[in-house]
Amino acid sequence: MQKLLCLLLALAFPSGGREPVPDVAASFASYWEGKQYVFSITRAQLGRTPDWKETDLNPPLAMRRAMNAASEEMKLLFNDWPKWELLEIRLHHLRNRKWLYLVAYLPPMPTEGIKGHLPKFEVVILLDGTAVKPQVRPIPK
Repeated sequence: MQKLLCLLLALAFPSGGREPVPDVAASFASYWEGKQYVFSITRAQLGRTPDWKETDLNPPLAMRRAMNAASEEMKLLFNDWPKWELLEIRLHHLRNRKWLYLVAYLPPMPTEGIKGHLPKFEVVILLDGTAVKPQVRPIPK
């Protein structure tokens, strides 16, 4: 009877009652002011992006367009976004001919100063120009 109950529960709740995890191809996290920003890309999202073919000199999305998309996402995430400093824009290879941009910013220096260094905050931009929307949650302890 106990085995039957476990089987029925497993069939009714295949994820054990947890939220099902999407088919994530890649995930990147940034942290700021006690929050974790998780940028996850599903395999379906990645599949819809253009390939950067070995025969192409440049990626399908110009760096300037990636920078503009990242700026638009920063406007949505932070009220003080104009105070953030663009640090770097880099291409990140995932697999085969799939790439994305990681656009990194430095946050404004707090008036009271900090101990250590300012953490960079990276925004993920797909090669179709889409900014990946982060899941924002408190930093796990």
